[in-house]
Amino acid sequence: MAAFVEPHFDAWTQSGGNMSVVDKVPPEMLHMVHPHWNQFPPMNPLWHSILGFAIFMLGMISMTGNGCVMYIFTNTKSLRTP
Repeated sequence: MAAFVEPHFDAWTQSGGNMSVVDKVPPEMLHMVHPHWNQFPPMNPLWHSILGFAIFMLGMISMTGNGCVMYIFTNTKSLRTP
């Protein structure tokens, strides 16, 4: 459980130095970032993968559910009336 609670940024940065979220912002957009965000370390890339997988699974479930509704409505004549 500690792997999901503790930030493990050494594997991502390869240097183990002090980084912040702002270090990944392109220089032309840096003027739009408030200095408050300098105190936060970057997220572990694993969290991006977990979030992407969760969104993908929710999308598949919703498409399957909507497909079932469309199939039922097209094959049941009594549901086609207003």
